[in-house]
Amino acid sequence: MSGIADTDWLITTTPQDNPHTSSDFPLRALPPQSIFTMPPKEWPKPQVEHASLAARALHTLDILDEDQHSARPPAPVPNAPGAMPRAHHRRSHWDLVLIIDTGASMAAWYPTVNAFVTSTHRIPLFADIHVVKLHSQGYDPQRSLFDQGALAKAGLGNAERQKIVLLISDTVGPAWNAEPLHRHLRDWALHHPVAILHVQPHDDWKRSALRTTTPVVLRSSILGGHNRTFEVKPTEAAPLDALDSTPEPADDDVIIPVMELNKRWIEPWCRLLYSSEWIHQQALLIPATHRARRDTTPPQDIPQRLVEFLGTTLPETARLTTLLAAAPLNRHIMQLIAGLLAPGTGPRHLADILNSGLIQVINTHDPGNAPYDQVVFDFRPDVRAELFSRQGKGHSDCVNVARIVEDHLSRTISAVQGLTQRIEDLSPPDRTQVTIENLAYLEVERAIFEAQPPGDHNPALKRMSVNIDTFKSRLGTKPFHE
Repeated sequence: MSGIADTDWLITTTPQDNPHTSSDFPLRALPPQSIFTMPPKEWPKPQVEHASLAARALHTLDILDEDQHSARPPAPVPNAPGAMPRAHHRRSHWDLVLIIDTGASMAAWYPTVNAFVTSTHRIPLFADIHVVKLHSQGYDPQRSLFDQGALAKAGLGNAERQKIVLLISDTVGPAWNAEPLHRHLRDWALHHPVAILHVQPHDDWKRSALRTTTPVVLRSSILGGHNRTFEVKPTEAAPLDALDSTPEPADDDVIIPVMELNKRWIEPWCRLLYSSEWIHQQALLIPATHRARRDTTPPQDIPQRLVEFLGTTLPETARLTTLLAAAPLNRHIMQLIAGLLAPGTGPRHLADILNSGLIQVINTHDPGNAPYDQVVFDFRPDVRAELFSRQGKGHSDCVNVARIVEDHLSRTISAVQGLTQRIEDLSPPDRTQVTIENLAYLEVERAIFEAQPPGDHNPALKRMSVNIDTFKSRLGTKPFHE
């Protein structure tokens, strides 16, 4: 019996050309590994499956491109003699522009954003995918609202290319109350389909700067048309789930659909673009003249804010907040502690903490690009001490957090080697060499010891404090406050 290896084969056709290497269909840029930095591979990864499902809903938009190219070349005959003719491949007329909010409060959602952006690169409709970062929170006053180079490359003012613009945000940053962002959204929506993907669940939108209308009923007069092609059907009564009771859109208002970053919410919006159906949509109305919304919330001191936050937030969020009191804070460590010590919590709970007003940004101009071992957040003054006083299990929470920090960071941060034993024994280090790399870690360790007896009466803790304070006075730097 002869096999394949025993047979002489005559090749009578040439391999079909790879369409992605042909000159009339240039290779699209590969999906980025991540928009925001990721922790080491061995660390547990947050579950973000819903982000991939949300992106998958955009596949239905393929019909927009098919509608413009209804004439199809005949399929090649597979058994015809001679070389197999290469099927005609054309470049899609559509691009996708993703405006990604990088505000500090978005840190809880960075893994979700990474997964969504990667998944959009699997959608054949889009010839090019552009990512533009929006800096909605002013922890760095020198930074412009958008990354200007990426914004120019996206070509939102270029009418020759059809683009779909999706802005992904929690709509918390101060920029959402300011005129420049609203002006950009309005300008883009006069030329392209523009929508906002809200990372927060709908019930939490009321905590953000966004004020949507009562759901409006829309249809587009042009398939794939920009937002000014939307027709509005008058509603008979305001739905019960409206966040804000608002009048019907004025003639000069631009309607920006707002959706959860969720497949169930995105699918109706896709139908708005590729069909003539009437669709219910939550929406942001942007008038021709910006109307700033006044913040009537009375100012609160930090102790009052903490008491109110812990008393009104979800119990899981309050529990996670007290655990984080014993941790050096960046989004990687916060997600690690949430996953290992606070089961049942997720981005929603961590986002509440970041949006509480109890957190400040330190040591960085860009929390999204900070490495996994760089501390970029801190509680505001006196918050840690108050949180330690609310821990109901003695200092066992501190020991459990210390164990996680030591297990995952001791290879890169030598200051946390032996941390678990020191916290368990309430024994501050005898010698403390402070550096810019370990300063934030040592300050958290000092705060833990100060909250436990004998506190300030411990000679080793006094020596530790002197070393830290001396180093800080020589450093002479201040944190970036929002």
